[in-house]
Amino acid sequence: MVVDALITAPDGRIVQQPMFWMVPQERFEQQGYSTEKAANVAWERFKASAPGCWCLRFAPSQPGTWRWSYRVAQGGAAPRLVAGGMLAAGWAGATSGGIVQDAQGNLQCMDHEPFIPVGTNVAWPNEGGTAMFGHYLDAIAAQGGTAVRLWLVHYYGGTALEWSRNAMNAGYSGVGRFSQESAARVDRLLALAEGHHIKLLLSLWTFGDCSFDWAANPYARSAGGWLNEPAQFFTDARALTAQRSLLRYEVARWGAYPSLWGWELWNEVDNCGGYSEAAVGRWHALMAHELHGLDALHHPITTSYRYGPPLCACTGYAATDLSLVQSHTYWPSLVSALGHDRVAEAGFGKPWFAGEYGLSDDPGALAADPQGWHVHDGLWASLMCGSVGAGFSWWWDTYLEARGLWPHYRGIARFTAHESLTGLQPCGATTDSPHAAVLARASDTRLWAWARDLRAIRTSGRGLDLTVQGYGPEDGQPAHSLRLSGVHDGRWLVTWWDPYDGTWMASASALASGGVLTLSVPPYRNDIALKAQRSDAPPPSPPPGVPSTPWHDALLQARTAPP
Repeated sequence: MVVDALITAPDGRIVQQPMFWMVPQERFEQQGYSTEKAANVAWERFKASAPGCWCLRFAPSQPGTWRWSYRVAQGGAAPRLVAGGMLAAGWAGATSGGIVQDAQGNLQCMDHEPFIPVGTNVAWPNEGGTAMFGHYLDAIAAQGGTAVRLWLVHYYGGTALEWSRNAMNAGYSGVGRFSQESAARVDRLLALAEGHHIKLLLSLWTFGDCSFDWAANPYARSAGGWLNEPAQFFTDARALTAQRSLLRYEVARWGAYPSLWGWELWNEVDNCGGYSEAAVGRWHALMAHELHGLDALHHPITTSYRYGPPLCACTGYAATDLSLVQSHTYWPSLVSALGHDRVAEAGFGKPWFAGEYGLSDDPGALAADPQGWHVHDGLWASLMCGSVGAGFSWWWDTYLEARGLWPHYRGIARFTAHESLTGLQPCGATTDSPHAAVLARASDTRLWAWARDLRAIRTSGRGLDLTVQGYGPEDGQPAHSLRLSGVHDGRWLVTWWDPYDGTWMASASALASGGVLTLSVPPYRNDIALKAQRSDAPPPSPPPGVPSTPWHDALLQARTAPP
């Protein structure tokens, strides 16, 4: 059965949106064994609380009277039509609008308020489900964070809608049977995110489904499906039809949530078994087009690869309806690696985002950086070298949470709050010292830059042999001036920021000539950021917050990693 709503806006515009079948659920807890914790723990579960019904979830984009009709088609029978109306009494704008992209590809809310994602991966809730996910949202929101990346997976209680039978998810029973338990959990996650003013990027499939978990994948013959190998997931006609049905349900159920940032078709698709560049590229063109057509609000669509060009051609990024490219970077020299990723993916002509980053793909390497210096550098480097937002680190539970590193997000959240990236493109930038480096982006009238001491984070080795040492005051300040090129001539008003605490440090003005702006740098430790505007208006006032740098000071007191 297919049910669609035809919705007429107050201005006469007509929108078509799929409807979805929902069985209301109530939450309960069930004791079960956790392999990870080697103990019985309370698992979040859901069970039916009322009969099922067809539902429409819709986000009005303007106030006024909206008219709707819906049509029901089943088999070859003629559609049945029902009609009605609803009143949108008000529109909450940026606080309730999902994310779209402007003509330049920058992210914005439905009312055109700019959106700069600052956050991290919280890829799945553990056995605690929505309660634990809410705890992470609390931590991120407390620092001013605005975004989280969430996978739809069968792990723990499950957020994916399809999987083979599972003792901790009553809804898992094969392809085309969408788990109401998982759907209810994702409903709650999106609602929690909305309450925290955080947007979620939903990753719809992940490579484990077609690699190490293939034997239990409901498409696999071994789990009751009909495919013999993972590569057929991307080419088999019956599988493609089933995937379209799944996309339709996901858009109908979650596409209108104000907390939805966008859709990520795959997480690291090149790690799937039997990976074929050509077949996966065709699959992305097909499914991105399908998703774009289903989503009346046209949220951003992305996907991700473990390895970018030139190691992997990543042809899925070339799909016409895919609007955002990603990189996943695990390398000690994060700043240079992120810059390489941006340049390598620039050929796709689409906005870029660092969806994952870390020191190494081996979690044991994190012991070398207990203060989270690499988290800080990844946030600022990704933003300043051209991303649509601050990059998302990994290891949210065993690292960020376990070591209390959430305050690293405070500085960049304050720096980007109420700001826009419109027109800000990477520009030339140098310093007067071989021990310092700077990244910058500029428009005709604005400029952002971030200068760092190259001695601030010193790394050597790889994997478990990695060592990290932090900056010490005895090292002295390396950079005393910055030279920014490719900017417009005229007077620029500058405010200097502490990147750790997001506090205003000083203001100045300088004259650009011949496309070059030279700035004297005030005293700083580790790194320093700036905003500049080309105008005769007074410099911006200091941001809210204390004028000191307590988080920065605490890190400096314990700056050296243990041997």
